[in-house]
Amino acid sequence: MNIEKNLKDKKQQLIQAQKEQKSIETQVKQEQKMLEKMTESQKSRLQKQVELAQKIKQKQTKLENVKQEYDNITNQVNQEKSKLGESVQLQKLIRATEKDLFKTKNERQKISNLIAKEKKVLSKKDHGGR
Repeated sequence: MNIEKNLKDKKQQLIQAQKEQKSIETQVKQEQKMLEKMTESQKSRLQKQVELAQKIKQKQTKLENVKQEYDNITNQVNQEKSKLGESVQLQKLIRATEKDLFKTKNERQKISNLIAKEKKVLSKKDHGGR
């Protein structure tokens, strides 16, 4: 009877150990599934972060290109302003030169008229005095 009771206890212990083992295996499987889900979730988040980082990099590149275009346009505008300023100065210089030329022409015309009058006077003296 002792052996029988001992066997019965051992059998009960074995059954209990099997139950515990099944419970532990179930827990391990659940934890593995949870880890798989967490891993997939993490992979998904990392993929989204990679995509976001790529979009940010593309936008930064676009921004740099736009800034370069803006700088180029600004430089062109400044060059045009400079040329416009030079043009205005040249126009002023041309107007001043035209005025000077007009004055010089008028002065030459006056001198020419004066010379013509003097020639007439001298011509009359030469013809009248003979």
